[in-house]
Amino acid sequence: MASIWAAQRRRRQVERDAPPIRSVERPGPHPLSPTQRRLWRLERSGVHGGLAYNVTMARLLHGPLDAVALREAANEVARRHEALRTVFSEDDGVPGQTVLTECPPEFTVINLRGIGPHDRQAAAQRMADTQATRPMDLTAGPPFRVQLLRLAEDEHVIVVCVHHIVADGWSLQVIVGEMAALYNARVAGEPPALPEPEFHLVDVVGWQQAWLRGPTLDRYLKFWRPRRVPVAAALPLAPNLSPPRSEPSAGHGNRIHFQIPGPTARVLRRLADEAGTTLFGVLLACYALLLYRHGAAHEIVIGSPAANRNRPELSRVVGYLAHIVPLTVGIDLRDDFRSLLTRVHDTATESFAHQALSVEQLVESTDPAADPVASYPITTLFALHSFHRGDIRLTRLRDEPYHIVTKDTEFPLSFSVFDTNNALTGYAGHHSGIYPPQQVARLVDDFLAILALVTEHPNLPVRAFAESAAATTSHDAHYH
Repeated sequence: MASIWAAQRRRRQVERDAPPIRSVERPGPHPLSPTQRRLWRLERSGVHGGLAYNVTMARLLHGPLDAVALREAANEVARRHEALRTVFSEDDGVPGQTVLTECPPEFTVINLRGIGPHDRQAAAQRMADTQATRPMDLTAGPPFRVQLLRLAEDEHVIVVCVHHIVADGWSLQVIVGEMAALYNARVAGEPPALPEPEFHLVDVVGWQQAWLRGPTLDRYLKFWRPRRVPVAAALPLAPNLSPPRSEPSAGHGNRIHFQIPGPTARVLRRLADEAGTTLFGVLLACYALLLYRHGAAHEIVIGSPAANRNRPELSRVVGYLAHIVPLTVGIDLRDDFRSLLTRVHDTATESFAHQALSVEQLVESTDPAADPVASYPITTLFALHSFHRGDIRLTRLRDEPYHIVTKDTEFPLSFSVFDTNNALTGYAGHHSGIYPPQQVARLVDDFLAILALVTEHPNLPVRAFAESAAATTSHDAHYH
């Protein structure tokens, strides 16, 4: 635990040294953050085959819904948050973002009540999936849209979709929470009790640019450069393409869903407590072992998302503030698993304490001429999500999850685990043009096998985990 406290002390000191956030001059155009610039280049290049970089929430609602009040709530959220009224342009190759005075969200209501029950459900699923994956025109806006599907008088599907260049997962919670508060106030005939936002995305980008330079930037670079984050993109594993393809492309991906058995999950949590680390640390160590078992190098760079909101005034900002933190994990076959876990814990703790410097800015600082897309060093991601993104509490309405079937994935290979109600579920996302479903299904099987082995024999040497054969079949994974 000493390493956690030391890292937290260092992070608090850095934050104390940071200048206060101030509003920048309007109207713009304003510069983009390094993370936004990379996403803009991805959008313009089409390198991922038209992949839509959207952040989406979908819910099934039961009860009487006032569509007019919902539209007014969405319009008010867009008025409150400049990021949702932002459009993008380029001037001599330099991208900029401009906040429009008015840019209401695209709000559509589709009545499916006249269709038979079976066809109605199929149509709703198809429309919701399309809404989540349909690209947005960032040059014209809006980057924010809401779709309401009327299934019956008291049954509805709501899909809230925001482009990732102006919002992240945290922002989506802010947007949905405010929509609910504004809707409920309108239905009750009361004024909304929401304070106006103090800062906006362009303010935060300006603040970051003013702060992360000179000696402050040097301190971050001094930490990151010895971590050997490569300034080049390399696949985490060799593709197993059959038949071979001369130029495997990214394109759209797929997801293979899995569930970690309850007994295994309970032992993993206990193991984390005994080791003085977190469930994330245990799962990350197992993911590193998985990659090594399937041909990755002894030193593996795994990306993991961080909110990057370490100041209280950032908690209500809608914007793309999240960073992908590169975690360099070394596999030493002479270690036992607990030693690997300690090293992973220390690496993650130190790295997340330095999350303010994005990977994109690290690459730019190392090689200013590097292409932000081709030189992005992270090609595999591991994430543990412990929040529930989708709740929307509307008056007289009961909500439940509505599953969006999307096959878009930003990274060639990623594993995401969700910790909800003490259950651990997840999916492996992959670019099907690089890693075919059969290869990723085997990865899922092996990941579950490693987790089971860790719970039974946590003192085994790393070599045993890296080389032991997985079960030939699995009943916990299924392909979508």
